[in-house]
Amino acid sequence: MPQQRKTNVRDVLAADPPKIINKNGLRCVLPYYYVYQTYAKERWFGRKLVEVCTTEFRDRSKSYYEWAIQSGIATINREKATLDSALRNGDLIQNKVHAHEPPVVAELPVIIYRDDEKGWLVVSKPGSMPVHPTGRYRKNTLLEILKDEHAIENLYCCNRLDRLTSGVMVIGTKKAAGSQLGAAFMKGSIKKEYIAKVIGKFPDREVVDEPIITVDRQMGLVIRHKNGKSAKTIFERMSYDEATDTSVVYCQPLTGRTHQLRVHLQYLGHPIANDPLYSGHDIWGEKRGKGGWPAYSTGRILDEIYQQKKEQNAPIEVLEKHMAEDDKQLVRSDQDIGFNSPVELDEEYKEVIRRLRAQKDESDGWARWRDVLGFDSKKANDAAEEKENLEKITQGLGGYCPTCFIPLIEDPPREKLFIYLHATRYTSPEWCFEAPLPNWIDEQGRDWWEENNEVRKSEIQKAVNEME
Repeated sequence: MPQQRKTNVRDVLAADPPKIINKNGLRCVLPYYYVYQTYAKERWFGRKLVEVCTTEFRDRSKSYYEWAIQSGIATINREKATLDSALRNGDLIQNKVHAHEPPVVAELPVIIYRDDEKGWLVVSKPGSMPVHPTGRYRKNTLLEILKDEHAIENLYCCNRLDRLTSGVMVIGTKKAAGSQLGAAFMKGSIKKEYIAKVIGKFPDREVVDEPIITVDRQMGLVIRHKNGKSAKTIFERMSYDEATDTSVVYCQPLTGRTHQLRVHLQYLGHPIANDPLYSGHDIWGEKRGKGGWPAYSTGRILDEIYQQKKEQNAPIEVLEKHMAEDDKQLVRSDQDIGFNSPVELDEEYKEVIRRLRAQKDESDGWARWRDVLGFDSKKANDAAEEKENLEKITQGLGGYCPTCFIPLIEDPPREKLFIYLHATRYTSPEWCFEAPLPNWIDEQGRDWWEENNEVRKSEIQKAVNEME
């Protein structure tokens, strides 16, 4: 089937431009209308639209997507679909929503280097913002913020950084420059240096040479696996803070794999201190995935947390195992776990993915999320009953949106929007760009950097030149 022309999303945003406000150290986008759209991917062929929306996008509940499909808001090839509609090659999926974009930190990207004539732009990206529009992020992305703040229309990213990671981003402002800079990264002739803050007292020096592989697309989970791609990293301790039992660590990846530093640090038993994927005892067990393996089952972890909080008379969060039967309908299906994994997953890793998904749903407020238009409001007989339903459903969430009726989730604490991982310097045979040190590095760590910086910089430059 020939692909149809997509809706011009820029026209949609121009007609109703989103408004930006700064609140409590966060950059917030007020809700706006947006057309989410994508062509069917090969792994979606033959699957029902409602199943793909629920398992692949995970932005809203199944009841919402059922309502959106039945009401004609979510369409295939601009035509109304049904709950039985299956996707084919070339299908265009569109869903117009009242978008509630997640906040990011209010700090703007710092320009490290700019040459408009050459078409080069280098910035230090704050953690929390993705580079490109993705998922629920449109205006709160690095590229959109640069366009808004510096009126730079054409931007071609040459390297990648995770949403949660801060540091050096090399960008072309001309297509030719973007291709030239990008080719250097593709060739592997760039040396990268990072700084991380990890749990525990890190050894003086460690070298990890362990293969890793991505096993779950939704959570972006990467694990150590014998059938993975080769990955090697050098680590050195910069400082240790006994009061917080955390270390600041210098990281030099010798390969460039997704989540390489995060997974290798976890493998050593020193995960990044605030990493939501790889550091949680409630996800990985008491050893936090040391040695590249979960410690034990979900049941044991839930029981430990439940008993620990009970003994401490601490508030007990609603855990799936201890939910009332009526609430278990809110737990998402996990039948797709392992569906996209290139290797067969052991049950222990399936359990990790289940726990990660439950954690994300809870942080997004999904465990209390009833898309009213597709669920509870259908049961309301009059406006009073509908209002009562809405208030009951959104209790403790800060109310509901009067336009689209979804519960409003409170803004997360600023420190939960990024991780302690910073791309501090990139070096090539022709150039070297360095980002300012992040404010979470302690004084001892800064002293280590100052004392070792020039020697290390010279060694890195020599190694890069020898690669030519």
